[in-house]
Amino acid sequence: MKRSLADQLFSRYIRVRAKYSCQRCGKQYAPDSSGLHCAHIFTRAKKTLRWDPSNALCLCYPCHRAADQ
Repeated sequence: MKRSLADQLFSRYIRVRAKYSCQRCGKQYAPDSSGLHCAHIFTRAKKTLRWDPSNALCLCYPCHRAADQ
């Protein structure tokens, strides 16, 4: 799924909200790091929840992979 400008801004908001740390393992990242992801609890394909902050977590790549499995 292609990421729009709104997706990019929302992802940045989620990372700022979490103070650039993984909300699962607690690892801290630099603001410009690509190691953190905006992870959606319910798929972002569901438009009504796509940009809902209560549907998103800030997770590092390993935690995001673990959560998806």
